[in-house]
Amino acid sequence: MEGTLAEIRMFAGNFAPRAWQLCNGQLLSISQWTAVFALVGTTYGGNGQTTFGLPDLRSRVALGTGQGPGLPLINLGEMAGVENTTLISTNLPIHNHQVTGNVNRQGSLDGTLSTDPTGRRTANVNIYTNATDELVNMAPIAVNLPTNIAGNSQPFSNMCPYLGMNYIFCVEGIFPSRN
Repeated sequence: MEGTLAEIRMFAGNFAPRAWQLCNGQLLSISQWTAVFALVGTTYGGNGQTTFGLPDLRSRVALGTGQGPGLPLINLGEMAGVENTTLISTNLPIHNHQVTGNVNRQGSLDGTLSTDPTGRRTANVNIYTNATDELVNMAPIAVNLPTNIAGNSQPFSNMCPYLGMNYIFCVEGIFPSRN
């Protein structure tokens, strides 16, 4: 199975064919794989003196490098992302909740009370008839309402549906030309 040095292929087998290595992040000897080192350097690990690393694509998705319109810059060899995440309040957008309820308030008489000798009381009272509609629009008031915490701060899976496959890396093959 001939390939180009540093080429990566998806492979359904459970081993790496001859001239290929699994993309498991292993370190290789520079002295044994000089041509491959010339292509990838220490982008994927190693000390650059005696060893260099292959890409580690276990439980990862390969992503194109560069910066698309409105997207972040992705550098060659950059590893990012998590399989699980926990949302916190700062992850949520600013929002409001509408509350509907009843407000009961005590009223008071407007005026003065007096008592005459016969035991009758008089008062200056403003009396109004009931409105035809029982619902009356009132000015907004501020209230404090208790809320319940939802969830229990447990991480959740952030992974798309997937199928496990092996990625293999060509270590013996055609040296690619730049043009």
